[in-house]
Amino acid sequence: MIIAAAALAFAACGSGASGSVAIEHDASSRQVAYAARRLADALRESGYTLVDALTPQPGEADTRITLAVDTSGGLVAEAFSIEPVGGRITITGGDD
Repeated sequence: MIIAAAALAFAACGSGASGSVAIEHDASSRQVAYAARRLADALRESGYTLVDALTPQPGEADTRITLAVDTSGGLVAEAFSIEPVGGRITITGGDD
């Protein structure tokens, strides 16, 4: 659930923005898939257009967001990190 909270916090920061976003995530994790749905809803409400992350064309999304769970043990439960690099943002949670 921490990934959902981090994702929504990110979306709230972009209130009133526009552009296209692709969300990449592991659909086999129910919690991460839930976070992706919540993030997509929040981004749409903020004026973003969502692009299918599974079949994007080069340059199709202005921003790519990856939701991940830290498996290295570097983040404790309930912790998260948000790492922006160019047009890619990675949100990693310490637990799913």
